Amino acid sequence: MSRLVRRARRASRCRRLPAEARNRLAEEFAAHLADAVKSYRDLGLSRLRAERQALRDFGDPAPIRAGIDRAFTGRTFTLFPGSLSERLLSSAVGNLRSLLVIVAIVVLVRWQVVAAYHIPTKSMEPTLHGDPESGDMILVDKTYYRLHSPSRFEIAVFDREGEDKSLVKRIVGLSGEEIDIRDGDLFIDGVVVRKPRDVQDELLVPVYAGGRDLLADLDGEERVGLAAWTATGSWSRSDGSFRGSPDAGGTAVLAFRGEVTDDYPGGLPSGDALPVEDLVLSFRVRPAEGATTVAALLRERGDVYELSIPVGAGDAVIHRNKTEVARSPATFLRPGEEVSVRFANLDDRVSAEIDGSERMAVAIDRARDMRRDGPPAEFAVAGGPAEFGGVGLWRDIYYRREGHLPFKVPVDCCYMLGDNSGNSQDSRSWGAVPVKRLIGRPVLVFWPLPRLKLVR
Repeated sequence: MSRLVRRARRASRCRRLPAEARNRLAEEFAAHLADAVKSYRDLGLSRLRAERQALRDFGDPAPIRAGIDRAFTGRTFTLFPGSLSERLLSSAVGNLRSLLVIVAIVVLVRWQVVAAYHIPTKSMEPTLHGDPESGDMILVDKTYYRLHSPSRFEIAVFDREGEDKSLVKRIVGLSGEEIDIRDGDLFIDGVVVRKPRDVQDELLVPVYAGGRDLLADLDGEERVGLAAWTATGSWSRSDGSFRGSPDAGGTAVLAFRGEVTDDYPGGLPSGDALPVEDLVLSFRVRPAEGATTVAALLRERGDVYELSIPVGAGDAVIHRNKTEVARSPATFLRPGEEVSVRFANLDDRVSAEIDGSERMAVAIDRARDMRRDGPPAEFAVAGGPAEFGGVGLWRDIYYRREGHLPFKVPVDCCYMLGDNSGNSQDSRSWGAVPVKRLIGRPVLVFWPLPRLKLVR
């Protein structure tokens, strides 16, 4: 069967016409198309091009069928629409069935598959930015919890009995587990819980991320948002970074002298903030000839964790209170080559990364009854000069121990916490959430556009 005959039969399948009339109409359409092809062949077109042009002139069968049906029942129909409004009306009538299917799919998707939600409060900072007017808009997969069981550290949208609005929190406890919070960390059945790396990175709150402007405080310049650093040795700006040269004692050190707390803009009242000692220090470094060691240091109460990376040759080492706790053989820096360093103390785990690769990690049992003596974070070079840049100091989120804890999660329920613990009403206040109340899982922040990201 040729393309012309198939198109003619499709255009003649009018529901309201008798079968005999449909057959005659199909024959007339086929003859019309054949005549059109002959005319184009007479103009010098090949058979294939002539058929394509004839079919293009004939148009979409759907509006033709709709027009014939309307004419057969005595309703008006514009056979040859001229104005824009006539063309739109003709297209809408001709494609009514398709339009109805599309609308049905959109409605089904909106109510059963995905939905958009607005974040009105700061309870999920820094992961989701909240504001009554300009908070994040998130896209929520409403099918997720029909197909998957809840998992720890997933963010979920849910409702509570008696509430007229949906809530967004992070799942931290599952059915049958005992939840507790100690010193800002989450404990499940008495064991500290460490967050997956992608979640942990999302939850880090910047304490300092000034990079090359770090020396502003050392130069006596007051800049809003920059925390104070103190220095030993000689420090100077150098092509977008800064250069440290050791003093007579053989070291050049920059130490963060501010207190790191769990306050967050627009959150806790002044004076209510608590100290946070789970920190990440990161920087780029290029040691020069003569440098022997690049070091990073983090303090937590009575513990001092120090990362030492030799220059030229040797092994990188992590010390805890001057006792070696981890070693990475043949891990050293080369003079003149720049690398990135990340030194972290998170959830009772100390780790060191060089150029994005974790070289050392050790679980620790922190000191709990001693006060920290000295700045929370430092980095340094010994033996000779080095250039630093991209300095960042980050803190972990700090869960506040409020409400009824420890808490045993009932069967088929989840324990939910806000990331901005000091400014969140969550399971600490109203208990666990039944799994059947979970509406869906956020997958994307889609507005405002500068905040576009996957939700973790």
